[in-house]
Amino acid sequence: MISLVKIFLCLLLTTESTGFISSFCNRIVKTKLSANLDEREYKYKKEYYKFLNEYDLLKINKNLLLSGSENTSIYDKVIKDRLEKYFIFESNYEKILKFNNNSNSFKLGLNQFADSYDIFQENNLMKEEIKKNNLLKIYLKQIIKNPNYYIDKYNNISSELIWNNTYISEVKDQGNCGSCWAFSTTGALEAMMRINNFNVNRLSEQELVDCSNENNGCNGGLMHLAFDYCIKNNGLVSENDYNYNASDGICKINCNKTDISNIKKVNGSNIINYKFTIPRSVIDLKASLKKGPVCIALDASPFEFRFYKEGVIDIPSSNTSSINHAVLLTGYKEYENGTYWIIQNSWGKKWGELGFAKIKITNGDGILLSQLYGVYPYL
Repeated sequence: MISLVKIFLCLLLTTESTGFISSFCNRIVKTKLSANLDEREYKYKKEYYKFLNEYDLLKINKNLLLSGSENTSIYDKVIKDRLEKYFIFESNYEKILKFNNNSNSFKLGLNQFADSYDIFQENNLMKEEIKKNNLLKIYLKQIIKNPNYYIDKYNNISSELIWNNTYISEVKDQGNCGSCWAFSTTGALEAMMRINNFNVNRLSEQELVDCSNENNGCNGGLMHLAFDYCIKNNGLVSENDYNYNASDGICKINCNKTDISNIKKVNGSNIINYKFTIPRSVIDLKASLKKGPVCIALDASPFEFRFYKEGVIDIPSSNTSSINHAVLLTGYKEYENGTYWIIQNSWGKKWGELGFAKIKITNGDGILLSQLYGVYPYL
């Protein structure tokens, strides 16, 4: 009450008073404002500092890095230089803490998106979403064309199946580009090649981004259209010959103006066909995995997926759910509450469980709409 009276008197007297009274009032107001700003803006300053340090985002002298002791001046400098990003970090961090305090089947954690991700900045998701209504027509044509394929396919489905690191590539990072469809495509191709005893390091996602004209580069695409490109163009070149830069560019293949116009395609990447999985069919997805990892698409919009850390994702779909992200389905495994899918994402190894996630298997569309679109290549 006393402090409120002082501030009120200051507001009355400031316009007419000078000297001591004016100085006294200014000190009170500044102290009050500073305290509020420190309490609000710097609530998680140590956590933010450690996050910036871990992801090598600090813009100050490395000799000043945190060594277990308080250093408010460094905290303040870092936060003031990145004030807008700090607010995003604070909001995301509090949501993560709140989620983890509840009893859930999985946990969230900070990752590279902590001070950049909000609902208006989904820059690495596909802007060209996959339309659910268009998928069923594709699958029906496939089933009618070769029904015997599906009769044989469903024999000997095991209770668990996991493709390990002998066959799948290391986790990659697509960066700030909606090219997940290209990474899902190359992931499936690389695994298929190893299963069939071809040597492969890494195929070029950038070739697909730049040259697969039926797709939309960093704005999104479809994995079966990427496979169409591979069929028409005798496969893909290697990442070493056409490296990834997370941006749209002019196609360098069959272009006389580039040094790689005549680079040979990687042997074994020249697939002859591909198959779709049947929408909403758990059995068909499991059966498809017998051939190798499967390209699937899902809804990556939920906050819980963006900051997934560990455990089995089990969240309901919302009315705004849409298919906007591609991943690689690498297997499935039983656990105490049922069975979960294992996916490999293309957001680097610091996302999720070293770049992987578990999604509970349910009937129908699947958690995160993960059981609607699937496609896999074969030689």
